[in-house]
Amino acid sequence: MFVLALTSAKGGVGRTTFAASLATVLAQRGVSVLVLELDPQNALSLHLGAVQAPANGLAAGVLNGINPLDAALCNADGVYCLPFGQLEPARLDAFRARVAREPAWLADLLANINMNANTVIVLDAPPLPSLLAVQAVRAADFTLSVILCDMASVLALDTCERYHAAVAGSGGFAHVLNQVNPTRPLRRKLALMLQQRLGKRLAAPVHQDESVSDALAQSMTVLQHAPFSQAAHDFQGLADWLLEHAQLPAGRMP
Repeated sequence: MFVLALTSAKGGVGRTTFAASLATVLAQRGVSVLVLELDPQNALSLHLGAVQAPANGLAAGVLNGINPLDAALCNADGVYCLPFGQLEPARLDAFRARVAREPAWLADLLANINMNANTVIVLDAPPLPSLLAVQAVRAADFTLSVILCDMASVLALDTCERYHAAVAGSGGFAHVLNQVNPTRPLRRKLALMLQQRLGKRLAAPVHQDESVSDALAQSMTVLQHAPFSQAAHDFQGLADWLLEHAQLPAGRMP
């Protein structure tokens, strides 16, 4: 199996959109894909066909001592999704305490997943430096950090890279720019600055595209809702970048 972690230094950058969209691209190419949601916001399934966020999921399964994968969903593209699920505050605290007590909890969970050898597991992690994000980076073969073309993301870069350097094993690491808009001078300037600063550690970007939010309103990824849109094209390009730079399983080409 290949484990791809999606992280960020702050919320609201589109990380969950990336997780769902990349999983869809890979599934459409014939790759077996499982997305694990590690973020208590519990929004991932809403990108993959669910009408409402499910109550059951990863966290409840762990706390109840049952196989969390029993709560996995599968959509029309063949993407398997294990949502985080809904927990009351006290139960959420208990789950976080369990993760804090067991630094290898996520790695152990992944090791016991019974799927074929070419499966890609996508981890939708909460922002660093949360414990779940740290465990995701440790367990990953490759980590993508999603950032925006804004000063807040630029200022958070050092934090993200510092945590990755501190906790990652042998896995690779890169940043990816979301909502790139070359028509806006500041965003264009920041994008160029980040390209110069990060070089090969910057993956293929995704441009700002209203089709992405339109797709979410219909519980779809942009690949399903608007397959010929700029964003859909960009996610295909990002998957190609990962095939080349992260040795992601190729499946069959579309």
